[in-house]
Amino acid sequence: MPMPTSPKPTGPNQIRLLDDPSLHRPVDVAVSCGDPTAIRSDTGWQPELSLDRTLVDLLEYWRERLRRDPEAD
Repeated sequence: MPMPTSPKPTGPNQIRLLDDPSLHRPVDVAVSCGDPTAIRSDTGWQPELSLDRTLVDLLEYWRERLRRDPEAD
């Protein structure tokens, strides 16, 4: 399953990810994707939320947190 590069827009604002090559380090992993096959077969676990929903929730959380406290990190 390919990893999305950004959440799907859910409103009038488009979301863009900007890559700054000057921030890349030699030890950075270019791509890292997990495979839930083993945990699913061993435990029967299934995700309750889609990756898209999780990314949107995370974005909304940080927007709200920064709105309340611009110094939050």
